[in-house]
Amino acid sequence: MEIPDEFIESFAGALAATAAGNFEGRLAHDAPDATRSLADAYNRMQEGLRRNDIESNIAISSVAAANVRLMLWTEALQKITHADSLLYHGGDIGEFYRQLVADAMEMMRARYGALGVFDAGGNLVEFVALGMSDADRCAIGRQPVGKGLLGAVMQSRTPVRIDEISADPRACGFPPGHPPMHTLMGIPLYLGDALKGVIYLAEK
Repeated sequence: MEIPDEFIESFAGALAATAAGNFEGRLAHDAPDATRSLADAYNRMQEGLRRNDIESNIAISSVAAANVRLMLWTEALQKITHADSLLYHGGDIGEFYRQLVADAMEMMRARYGALGVFDAGGNLVEFVALGMSDADRCAIGRQPVGKGLLGAVMQSRTPVRIDEISADPRACGFPPGHPPMHTLMGIPLYLGDALKGVIYLAEK
């Protein structure tokens, strides 16, 4: 069986591409009968390699994502443990709240952060906001009353993510003097069935 020189060159080029990690190449099916079975076998091999490459990339991405989640979880536990230790050894509860917000902002790379704390009756008793200037806080003046998006997070049992605040139908606008914000993530904090607090992170 004589194999045409053109096919040999094409086959050699295809093998070189495969060795370089390119699994998309195919040999023409109009090859002479003598080489068609070889072309078919190569194409089947390429398809198998391509599928394996895709599956491997998916598996690697999943492992990487799981590793990131583990790192964040470990970092969060360390920060919470540290803040709890300071509070246990005579720290100020207000500083404890501020440290929790600061840690959450750092981990999520957020520009603004806030924590609302509720009493047994569901009333807001503490609201700590970081990232704003003193002038901004003075201009806003009052604590939030739980309307709009802040209220939506309070009524949710799962984290709420908003990619464009102004486009969300639940938004009711910002009070005068409030800095503009576009993105928001709210995390309700439950103890059993009781809502104990909400963390807000904005402008990630």
